[in-house]
Amino acid sequence: MIRRTRSRTAPNVALSSTSSNVNSKLNRRNSSQSCVKRTKTVLQGTEHLAPTFTWDIAKTDRKQIYDDLGVQEIDTTDVTASNRSHLSRNKRNASRELQKHSTSVDPKVKDQHDSPCEVKSMKEHIHDGHVCSCQIQLQLEKKNDPFYVLSDEIMLGVFQWLPKTTLTSCARVCKRWNHLVVDDSLWRHIDLASKIFSSGTLGRVLQRGTVAAKLSRCSIKGSVFDQASLSSSSSARGARMSSRSSEQSKELQENSFQPKLHLQYLDLSASDATPEQLAEVLAHCPSNQLKKLSLESCPLSEDLVKCIANQGGSLEELNLCMSTGLKEDGVRTMFESCKRLKSLNLAWTSLSRKELLAFVECAPTSLEKLNLSGCRQTLKNEDIIALARNRCPFMKELDLSDSTSIGFTALEAMVECMTDLQHISLSRCYSLPRASFFNLTNLAHLRTIDVFGLNHEDGMIQEILPRVQVNIYPFSSIARPTTTRKRNSIWEITCYE
Repeated sequence: MIRRTRSRTAPNVALSSTSSNVNSKLNRRNSSQSCVKRTKTVLQGTEHLAPTFTWDIAKTDRKQIYDDLGVQEIDTTDVTASNRSHLSRNKRNASRELQKHSTSVDPKVKDQHDSPCEVKSMKEHIHDGHVCSCQIQLQLEKKNDPFYVLSDEIMLGVFQWLPKTTLTSCARVCKRWNHLVVDDSLWRHIDLASKIFSSGTLGRVLQRGTVAAKLSRCSIKGSVFDQASLSSSSSARGARMSSRSSEQSKELQENSFQPKLHLQYLDLSASDATPEQLAEVLAHCPSNQLKKLSLESCPLSEDLVKCIANQGGSLEELNLCMSTGLKEDGVRTMFESCKRLKSLNLAWTSLSRKELLAFVECAPTSLEKLNLSGCRQTLKNEDIIALARNRCPFMKELDLSDSTSIGFTALEAMVECMTDLQHISLSRCYSLPRASFFNLTNLAHLRTIDVFGLNHEDGMIQEILPRVQVNIYPFSSIARPTTTRKRNSIWEITCYE
């Protein structure tokens, strides 16, 4: 730094080579001169400090002094104003160069790594040279962030071990983490049992590519999907369809406004949800996509039954145990569409005689596992005979517990037509005579039989069929999602909380 000096110091150097007259003049003139002013001049991108002198000396003598000092004469008229304009011009040029450089960055790379410059638009933020605060902050973030060097694949591998509640907290860290948290690979198999969902929350979760969802005993408050987001998207899409006819545009808009889910395995057993909310979930699944569905202890409605029938082309297992609200028309609509159904649970659904006859007429021929326990007086011998001979010849597991009206003829028809039976449950079927159990010896594939509540029958059956296990399963597992000790699995698919 150049210190402020008196104006007489500079001429003293030059007076060593001048005459004595010039020396005396300089001393007199500079004794009353004020302090030297310092100004900044920008020459070729660098800053210099140039002293300015105001001497009342002849031009010939002044030139000789400057030659002795080794400097050139400087025009000091309005130097500060010119310097300021030059500085501002250089700043503007530097900011333009940085803006051009920032706009040439690949947008994909720019989205992956956030910086303060990306938070503000280019109109709001003006770069201040190569030492701009945003550039310094970006360099500090790269040095201090240990996840900066990790790829997205490695980050997803780390996130897979975190609970879903922790992932929601990770989404608030930065834009990159928010983008990674909603990746489909983290939400394919979810276990959100016994959770309480506010309006629109469950719909946002299911839209993240979920394939298997365990939602048993959950509670849904309000609508499943966020109506605000649906209405905003509908207004944007509705403008595109204005040129089409009114009827076609309405149908297309209704289908296009609904978000499509990827669900294939859905467990809603004992959920605290209305039939409208359950129908809303199934309505957003494309037709013939669901493979396994459990609505145990859930209320049913006509709209919900139609949604189930819409999945009949792909549905393989259906659990309606202890469900209410199933009517005769709904039974026909549902089972006429379910042509590929292999496992069905209608236990304790309180079916009337008309509804049970409708099922016998429309039962899918592909059934291999059937649970009709709890029908009591409504299930008759002729119903079992019709199922055995006409509808379900490939039956492997059959549960008729608590059917007090079936007798010898029903068991005889089962032994005659259902030759592939491996498990049969006749618990508390009090109308069956003891002699009818001898027909079970003709079932070559029979492995287990349950006769709970029938006194002294288990010992007799054990003597007749020594290779058959008696009273092994007190509860039926037909079409139920969770049958093992792994409470976080549905249909042998592990779900993660």
